[in-house]
Amino acid sequence: MTIHETPITAALDFLKQSPEMDAWVIYDYRNSNPIFWAFMNKLMPSLSPENITRPVFLVLPREDPPWVLTHEVDAGGFALSPLTINKFSSRQDMIETLAFRLKHFRSVFMEYSPNAALPRVSRVDAGTIELIRSLKIQVHSSADILQYATQRWDNTQLASHLKAASDLTRIVREAFQWIGMHTSGSINEYQVHKFIQAKYKDNNLETDEGPIVAVNDHGSDPHFLPTPENSYLIHKGDWILIDLWAKEQTRNSIYADITWTGVYASSPTDEQTRVFTKVIEARDTATTFMNTQLKNGKSVAGWQVDQIARNHINASGYGSYFTHRLGHSLGSEVHSEAVNLDNWETQDNRLLIPRLGVTIEPGIYLPHFGVRSEINAFIMEQGKGVQITTPPQAAPFTIL
Repeated sequence: MTIHETPITAALDFLKQSPEMDAWVIYDYRNSNPIFWAFMNKLMPSLSPENITRPVFLVLPREDPPWVLTHEVDAGGFALSPLTINKFSSRQDMIETLAFRLKHFRSVFMEYSPNAALPRVSRVDAGTIELIRSLKIQVHSSADILQYATQRWDNTQLASHLKAASDLTRIVREAFQWIGMHTSGSINEYQVHKFIQAKYKDNNLETDEGPIVAVNDHGSDPHFLPTPENSYLIHKGDWILIDLWAKEQTRNSIYADITWTGVYASSPTDEQTRVFTKVIEARDTATTFMNTQLKNGKSVAGWQVDQIARNHINASGYGSYFTHRLGHSLGSEVHSEAVNLDNWETQDNRLLIPRLGVTIEPGIYLPHFGVRSEINAFIMEQGKGVQITTPPQAAPFTIL
């Protein structure tokens, strides 16, 4: 594998467009920084975090070839790397080598976010930031360069996401239908959870956990997970929220992540219909805003999309029941490292750039039931807007 087949090329392209920045300094200690491993997994798939036991730096200068600084005891792990490998022994040796190799640098990117505003970016400890600053180098957040270099999907990854999205859409329908095949009170949330997990296996899908199957007030907890001990039996008239996420069992595949709601009845109540309608209106209003802005060639930040949906729910009188961000980035992790649709938990100022994927999932969580509608969107090339990759639910699923 050559350097040109890795995210390094994209990072160097970004640096060349940022003449005020001298380099990207990517630091890891004992697998603390997934961005370091996003590079290493492309360059050296056989390299394991278990084999790198000391501090390590991957430095991508704007003008010069990339290089690694690693401890002598870990250097053997990089023997097949196409990069220049520099070694240190003592801590003093490490500091002196950094000072020498970085002596012409004045500004660098690192996995740092001022005031920890973006937790997914804040990967480097304060002491290491202080060390780099002690060399008279300004440290700037890598938030934009890391999503450009490591989080954009290639065509194979997009295809894997679309396949997972299609499978999940079919599986969630099958889950609601399976509930309807049972008499009232004969199955519980955990049994539906296990039914969906079996469907994952049948379709060669994998996931980190889940799915969520939440009845009535359990749906008011956005991250409720059923167990044999906490599960409700499902009775006629119950409101049911199912959130499922998975990806293909192939290297570098991309997650799909959807949430549907339904009722074990022939039709929802007036209240259920009213809340569901406000949620999907917020979903669709935010999606239309994002699509229109991008098609018109305008920049869109993650926080702006969140605020559009939040304004709609606030105006409906349910604002205090929308308790999380609008959406998150999708990647090889279901909650990935790129821009989130968020002006609530953080203010994510990162831009929605082509070939990123995000979820759009507003929710209203009343004490007695919760509604969330979640779809996925892929940001297409400049001026083409977004591709909605999962069918939007238009009405609550009715079982009877």
